[in-house]
Amino acid sequence: MNKFQLKKSGDLFLIINKESNEYLSTHSNTPYPPLPKDICELLVNDLNLFSESLNESYIYCCISSLIEFKKNKKIIDLTEDVLYQIQWDRAYRGMPDPRINMVERHFKAKVIEFLGDKMIDLPLNYAESFDELEADNTNCVPQSIINEFKELIKDYTQLELFTILLLNNLFEGCNLSMTIFWLADQITNQEFIEAGIVLAQQKEHPATFTFNVKDKKLIDYYNQRLVTLRLLLQTHRNVNDCL
Repeated sequence: MNKFQLKKSGDLFLIINKESNEYLSTHSNTPYPPLPKDICELLVNDLNLFSESLNESYIYCCISSLIEFKKNKKIIDLTEDVLYQIQWDRAYRGMPDPRINMVERHFKAKVIEFLGDKMIDLPLNYAESFDELEADNTNCVPQSIINEFKELIKDYTQLELFTILLLNNLFEGCNLSMTIFWLADQITNQEFIEAGIVLAQQKEHPATFTFNVKDKKLIDYYNQRLVTLRLLLQTHRNVNDCL
C-alpha cells in the first residue's frame, strides 16, 4: 500500500502522508512548499518505494536540504568544501597493502585517467580536521588537483552541490572525485558505487577484484536510489525555481 500521495495546490502539488494525514516536512520539520507535478511524482514514488524511512530516499534528502538552505537564505559555495573533503578522498591515498592498492587503482581508473601526470598516492589520512592534518605534517592533496575539480563544478546548481555532499557521505567521505564524475555523467552508477565500496573499505574482501553476494546486495541497494536521484537531477531546475 502506498503511504504517500499528491494533493493539488493551485497549479502545483503538495505531498501528504495518508496514514497520518500530515503534509511532508523536511528533516527539521519545515513544511514542503508546493512543487511541480513531475518533481512531486518522483518524490512520492521514491518515498513509497523506500518506505522504511524518509532518509532512505536520496531525493527527499537532497530536496529537504535545499529547502532548509533556502529558508535560511544561505548560499552554498562548494569551493571550500572541495578543498576540505578532497583531503580524505581515498583516490589519492591508497592502502599500504600492495594487493589492495592494486584493486583500488582498478576501481579509481577514471581519476587516474583524468589527472594523468598529476595523479598522486599519498599516505592515509587519519586526521579529523584540516587543521589537524596540517599540524601532523601529513601530505595534502595539492592545489593543482583541487583546481581541476573546482573547474568541473563551477556551474553546478545548489541541488547538484547538495547531491555531491550527500553521495560522498555515503562512502564515509572517501569518494569525492568519483562523486563529481558521476554527477557529470562521466561514469555509470555501477562504476561509481563499486569505487565507493572499494575506497571506503565496505567491500568484504578488499584484496580481490570480484564482489561477493553481500557486496552485490549493497551495490543493488545504492543503485536503486541513484536511478531515481538521476531522474530528479534531470528536472532539478523546476525544484530550484519553486523554493
